[in-house]
Amino acid sequence: MRDAQASILIAAFCLVLSSVPAHLLAQGDAVDDEEGVYTDVGEDVDEIIETDDALTEEAKSARAKKETEALLDGIKWLGQSGFLIEDESTIYIDPYDLPDGLPKADLIFVTHEHYDHLSPKDILKILRPSTKVVIAKAARSGLPEEVRRVITVTPGESIEVDDVKVEVVPAYNRTKNFHPKKRGDVGYVLHLEDRVIYHAGDTDFINEMKQIETDIAFLPAGGTYTMDAAEAARAANAIGPKVAVPIHWGKIVGSIEDAEKFVAECKVPAVIMEVYAPPEQETGRR
Repeated sequence: MRDAQASILIAAFCLVLSSVPAHLLAQGDAVDDEEGVYTDVGEDVDEIIETDDALTEEAKSARAKKETEALLDGIKWLGQSGFLIEDESTIYIDPYDLPDGLPKADLIFVTHEHYDHLSPKDILKILRPSTKVVIAKAARSGLPEEVRRVITVTPGESIEVDDVKVEVVPAYNRTKNFHPKKRGDVGYVLHLEDRVIYHAGDTDFINEMKQIETDIAFLPAGGTYTMDAAEAARAANAIGPKVAVPIHWGKIVGSIEDAEKFVAECKVPAVIMEVYAPPEQETGRR
């Protein structure tokens, strides 16, 4: 008797289910087992689709864009090799040709002595008494005398300053003489609270890069004095960051075409950043 009743119930449920329009079921609607009414489960289906390996290319692109935006949040490209990073501290790297209206620095990192990386007038714009400047040892003499708190570094060192762990890495030319290895120019790997940032300084693609682990890689791609776009893309592919950004173009050497070529040849996610200007300044690439 119980088997007969169960069979009747199952048949009735199947009858109700068969009456649901197929397109509604495909859109993520379901039937309540007890009431026989539609209930919207679209959000659950969306979540399943988002985690599915079979995402469409459009969905994958949208997800990658969100991840990149999150990684670069609070990071502003100031043109050439300059960056402002607003994290737990206000950090600058190679500030050069700065607009007015930028915040004062907690930390300034300088990779080497060339004027578009070590710019005394730009350092003074963002300097306050407590600012610490981390600089390649060979470039120390180029700092303005107003800088009171200086940390000199050489390739291969690891330091911690204001709760930021810093790996000091080599930066040099292999086939050019603009940045000789013996001078001790540097790049920096900054370990922030929620991400790791590699700023390569002025360099060619060197073997030491293959050992770097980072979320973000800022790589010179303008050619002449540093890597060109193709070489910089090879470096990015070897390092394997979550996102790579071409720098050292648009002011002295290198063009938007170089930046675009870099992005096209990268096998890792890569983006071209816009030059930042404070709200009262006109924005756009330089």
